[in-house]
Amino acid sequence: MIRPFPQATHQSRRRFESTMIVLLLAAYAAALSVGYVTSALTDTQTWMLTLAPWVVVAAALRPQLILLVILALPPGLFAWLGIRPTLLALPLILVLAGRLVLAGRIHLDLRTGLLPLVILFLVAYFNRAPVGPEASAFAAGVLGSFLYFILLAGTAYALARDGIVKVRDVEIALICGLLATAGVLIVLSGFSVSTWRALYFGEGTGTFSYFRAHFGVLMAMGFSVATLRQVRPTRAGRWTVRTTPGGMLVSAIFLVGAAVSFTRAAWLAVTLVILWMAIQTRRWAILLLIAALALVLSRIPVAEERAFADVSGGVEQAFVSGDLGSGRIGLWRRLLERTDLPLGNGFGYMWSLTPQQLFGSSDVFVAGSTSFVFPHSDFLFWLVELGIVGLVLYILFWSQLLMILTRLRRSADHGSARVAIVFGGMILTVLLVEILDNALFMRGVSERFFAVVGILAGTYAHGGRTSTASAVETRT
Repeated sequence: MIRPFPQATHQSRRRFESTMIVLLLAAYAAALSVGYVTSALTDTQTWMLTLAPWVVVAAALRPQLILLVILALPPGLFAWLGIRPTLLALPLILVLAGRLVLAGRIHLDLRTGLLPLVILFLVAYFNRAPVGPEASAFAAGVLGSFLYFILLAGTAYALARDGIVKVRDVEIALICGLLATAGVLIVLSGFSVSTWRALYFGEGTGTFSYFRAHFGVLMAMGFSVATLRQVRPTRAGRWTVRTTPGGMLVSAIFLVGAAVSFTRAAWLAVTLVILWMAIQTRRWAILLLIAALALVLSRIPVAEERAFADVSGGVEQAFVSGDLGSGRIGLWRRLLERTDLPLGNGFGYMWSLTPQQLFGSSDVFVAGSTSFVFPHSDFLFWLVELGIVGLVLYILFWSQLLMILTRLRRSADHGSARVAIVFGGMILTVLLVEILDNALFMRGVSERFFAVVGILAGTYAHGGRTSTASAVETRT
């Protein structure tokens, strides 16, 4: 039997499906409007329910958009909308579930570099310290954020491994996100041109904004990505810098921001990035930029105060007191004295310590209005919390990450090598901050860092899978 007009039947079915989708969306929008007008829904609930259908569609059709949006928007915007990291983890889980259905499985071997993080999370989850309710609540938030970072890295890995996300799109999203996050920090700190001039170009009061270190690290990371993305391969197989007016302007903005943050970690990070760029391109004249930056900063009184504050009272006094660096050595020594090795004190113990217990003062090494003491070293944090196991797992994570970075850089494929060059400076920046500061607790820094970790691991796995496929085809 011949069915008449099959094409017309197919068109009618598609028209019916489209009409039903429009009607469902209209009904959904009407229900949200009624709920908001009648105060049955709060502003936060209305925002989340409005975005939910689009997130599901994006996770199914354009999963890379979820990653790029998270990187391009400042965390302060999500906080303002009431969207916590644990809630942001939901679309990431949707993306990972989609990749699991389409690809058949999600690899979590040693090549990913993510396995130590997963084990570290499980150890922290099942090894909680018996602390008070305030410290326990804060520890639960830290653990939730850490899970979110792992999911973010896993999502970036899956998308990069399957060749879905473009590295150049990630670069642009990172630059936009770093600029936007830094701008939010400036607003939150109440900074203005007049206060900035009074603080940094006056007599040098030594008073600095609470967000200064966070801002400086963001600027150093932005300088790294914006500058190194201008590196291009040559026909001779080497690498050179091909600048554009727009690229130079963005790099200059980040460089000036890192300089005027008057944060030593930012200065050291910028120095590392310039050294990394000089080594990759073999253009040693770039090192003159370090000398120029040092010369400019030396003309600002407060810059000298920041650089030499620890020994301004005399080198002998600094050594006798033990307060080298910014007093970090004294903090680290006190934390080590309280660490129960080899198993650690349990996750959450760090937040049960007070400045009064450690230093006999209530205003030392605290952040803003909180009474918690931050360890100023992420490696020490895991040692205090989870002992030798925590420290070894985190060192293993970093060892695998640096191994992946090195192998990508040595790759014969220019695309893979370029990924390592562009993100290598940022990885070195975060490593420096993790050793000397609290990168894990700077959400704007950690979000972008773990996403880049996933991109590097996914690019490495994608290259290995392509090489294997090529080898199979050759044998065939």
